[in-house]
Amino acid sequence: MSKLTALAEYVHTWAPIATQLLASDNDAVKMYGVKIQQEVDVKKRQLEAELGEAKAILGMTLATHPSQHKEVSSPELVEHSTIHGCTETQVKTECTIEL
Repeated sequence: MSKLTALAEYVHTWAPIATQLLASDNDAVKMYGVKIQQEVDVKKRQLEAELGEAKAILGMTLATHPSQHKEVSSPELVEHSTIHGCTETQVKTECTIEL
């Protein structure tokens, strides 16, 4: 599991739990919520820093490497292509294209 994934999963899992605990009428439960929220805030900052670094690296990579995609030699192939098996995730949509 990548560091980005681990941080994102931590924040995604624990942020709502901290919010629920902070809304409690029980002071001991609230204090536990405060501690969890502090950890979530630390992980969020780490995640933002990692994402910033990844974006910078990706930007440098894209700027220094020419595209690896081949140009379409026959536009009619694209016009008559069929998209199969699209899968949408939170990050991107991946499709298989059959020409």
